[in-house]
Amino acid sequence: MSTARQPIEVDAPEVPTAPGEAEWRALSPSEREAFLDDSLAALQREAELMAEGNPHIRAKFRIRIMLEDFFSRIGRRIYLGTELPVHYPGERVFAPDFLAVLDVEDPGHDDQRMAWVVVDEGRGLDLVIEILHRGDPHKDLVHNVLTYARMGIPEYFVYDRRKDRISGFRLPASGAARYEPIPSHGGTLSSRVLGLDLAISGGRLHFYYGGARVPETRELLARAQRLIDEVQDRVEEETRRAEEQHRRAEEELAARVRAEQRADAEAETRRALEQQIAELRAQLEK
Repeated sequence: MSTARQPIEVDAPEVPTAPGEAEWRALSPSEREAFLDDSLAALQREAELMAEGNPHIRAKFRIRIMLEDFFSRIGRRIYLGTELPVHYPGERVFAPDFLAVLDVEDPGHDDQRMAWVVVDEGRGLDLVIEILHRGDPHKDLVHNVLTYARMGIPEYFVYDRRKDRISGFRLPASGAARYEPIPSHGGTLSSRVLGLDLAISGGRLHFYYGGARVPETRELLARAQRLIDEVQDRVEEETRRAEEQHRRAEEELAARVRAEQRADAEAETRRALEQQIAELRAQLEK
């Protein structure tokens, strides 16, 4: 007789609520570090239980790399993060797929932040992007809309990969506690924080600057390689031309030398004949 398999229950550590400002400042450095470690462990366990697979992972890191390259090229200071724990005083710690904070230097590989602690940083986030693939739509499109607005995050976008749809929300004014939907213009949404437009094209989220699509790193590398190849082809062609000109110059010089040598030989022969004729005449005269 077969028995029904019982579901395996996994006890996940509860994601903690960040301490209030006064409480956080009262903690010792070691206590703060322990809280950050515990928060990170809880978030990582939660992420494992709610994993959405490689498409979700590739999408968020593609967004980060693309925007890192773009803002680096235009020289704009902006801090970008993926799955970085965020601590707002009195709020449940969360780790958005992508976050941005304006006018903060991004140290890149030297970044030592374990979390974005609002009390320590002196400011909250400016933008959050969540990527919905197989997760809970209610969490991203309802719960987060209310929560991020209450936290005062100016802009929030949800990229729904399965439906190829982008939704955007913005606080209408400083101090507002509720989002307003960002209007779509032909499928394009504008981000005031990033200074870019967002749209879905070819099954991917793309960013646009001044109407032109922001290229991805691989596109930039391919473009750079094409330029390198074109320069190399021009250099090789110019080298071939220079070598051909040099060869022709050498041939012309050799021809002139041979002609001069023949002329000298002919002149020498004439002189010798003239000398012989002169000697014969002298003998005849005697």
